[in-house]
Amino acid sequence: MSRCNRKVIIRSSGKEMDKTVLYSLFYDMIEKDLEKDIKKSRRNEHEKENNMSTKS
Repeated sequence: MSRCNRKVIIRSSGKEMDKTVLYSLFYDMIEKDLEKDIKKSRRNEHEKENNMSTKS
């Protein structure tokens, strides 16, 4: 990667940040969202199982 391509300017703050820092921030955010989604879906599955067992 060329040296000039490594920096990104964030318009809202006007600060220059290294792309690797930005990517790691985005990955952290995405990872947290995924963890929440996984927990939600597991909880929903458990609720469905509980509902099925109480009905039968």
